[in-house]
Amino acid sequence: MSGHDQIEDLPAQDLTHTVLEAAPHAIMLVDGLGALRAINPVAARMFGVEPQRLGAARLSELLPMFEARNGAIAWTQSHAGGASSADGGRALPSSAAGAGLVSLDQRHRVTGVTAEGREFPLIAVIGKAGEGAERLFSVFVVDLSDRAALDREVETLRDELIHAGRVGAMAEMTSTIAHEIAQPLTAAKNYLFAARIAARRDPAMDPRALADLMAKADAEIDRASGIITNLRQFMRKGGAVRGAHPLNDVVHEAALLALTGSARHSIEAGFQLDPAIPQVTIDKVQIQQVIVNLVRNAVDALISASSARRIDVATHRDGGMALIEVRDNGPGIAPETLSRLFQPFTTTKDQGMGLGLSISRRIVEAHGGDISADNRAEGGAVFRVRLPLENCEA
Repeated sequence: MSGHDQIEDLPAQDLTHTVLEAAPHAIMLVDGLGALRAINPVAARMFGVEPQRLGAARLSELLPMFEARNGAIAWTQSHAGGASSADGGRALPSSAAGAGLVSLDQRHRVTGVTAEGREFPLIAVIGKAGEGAERLFSVFVVDLSDRAALDREVETLRDELIHAGRVGAMAEMTSTIAHEIAQPLTAAKNYLFAARIAARRDPAMDPRALADLMAKADAEIDRASGIITNLRQFMRKGGAVRGAHPLNDVVHEAALLALTGSARHSIEAGFQLDPAIPQVTIDKVQIQQVIVNLVRNAVDALISASSARRIDVATHRDGGMALIEVRDNGPGIAPETLSRLFQPFTTTKDQGMGLGLSISRRIVEAHGGDISADNRAEGGAVFRVRLPLENCEA
């Protein structure tokens, strides 16, 4: 007797029981009235259904988005407009004749409810398992709880990596930043010292001259405070927060931060920012991280250059995209490095880790854009960041 003949000789009830017991995924059988007729151990554990409740349990209790209606499985009235298929499309048929019915043999992303009332995300596939008086429906369920937790963990790690990139960028600038902050604080101290000496030598000193010295000291303190404030905003930790921001302001602020101390190396900077660029929906800190990385790379490339050193930062429209360019007149990028420039651990710096450009690419692509680099015909390199304008405000 063949294996096929043995299966045919098994009673249908025994065959169903065998399949349910052996299945690695959650499976339930419901009748045309929505009553639970059979459930395998995986589904019983998933939903917390006790064997003695099998006859009383209903599909709508475990999957509230579904209900039995006229011998078919339909969407409940409260969920009929918002259910979606697992691939992101509408799960409900558009024809009037089938309005409200659940599409069979398709994956649907819905919410399950355990016997204790705990909700969890899942994918459900409903198929027809019987006809006529004994109309049955099979319900296959895949729990997405672990996958959702994994997605959250991956997102957290991604945010940690992006933040680490900001920390690394600022770590490389530590001595420069310290010098830039020390300068205005020293100047403020000198102004205050001069005011104190002048007031001591001449009690009848013109108040306007004293006020002028105090105002200069105050301006220097504000300058140092501004550097620290920009650093704190740039270094803040947190998840992605998107909002509408004027792109030119975002680029200008980030470039100025990255140019901190560049004047000591005789590096000139220029800005050509298109005033027609609208506000764009972005994570401001993340996009500024990209600009800081690009400008700092240009500064590093120019430090060793002997000719006139210049960095230009520009913005303009490129079709449906906003284009940001960072150009320098340095030595350019070696051909063997150019092809793998945005890969992790690719660096031309002696102490660099090679993560800045890789992180920048991740940020830009997460915003729906792209980033590229080329050598300029007139010498030097140019980095281009393109961001979509589809979510911009005019």
